[in-house]
Amino acid sequence: MTRIMAMIGDFIFSLDEKSFDALTHSKEYSFAEIPKVNYYTGEQSVGKDIEELSISGTILTTKGGLNPLARLFAIADLKQSVPFIYGYGEVMGDFKITKVKEDRSLFLDDGRSVRVGFNVEMKRVRE
Repeated sequence: MTRIMAMIGDFIFSLDEKSFDALTHSKEYSFAEIPKVNYYTGEQSVGKDIEELSISGTILTTKGGLNPLARLFAIADLKQSVPFIYGYGEVMGDFKITKVKEDRSLFLDDGRSVRVGFNVEMKRVRE
């Protein structure tokens, strides 16, 4: 039985095949300064908040297949928002993949890599 860590659209991260080592969730709040005469500067919330996720890890091709990130690149190529869901069921919302970085290492004599490091960056989409 595959235990799901998280999903980006239909791309599944699991401990059995394709796992991640770190997940960073950040949210930036926008404020504008309002000058006041003879008093401290005030602030007012402006615009929408920017929410980002960054996921990184290493996949062994002996578990995740020769091209373990192919489906993730295909999702990113669509340039559409997809849901991000934790394996325990929490839906974080819809995100667009803004960057996928792949680092291959530990090569065999036929050119296949055994280790694939990756980093995925996403921004929350609010319609």
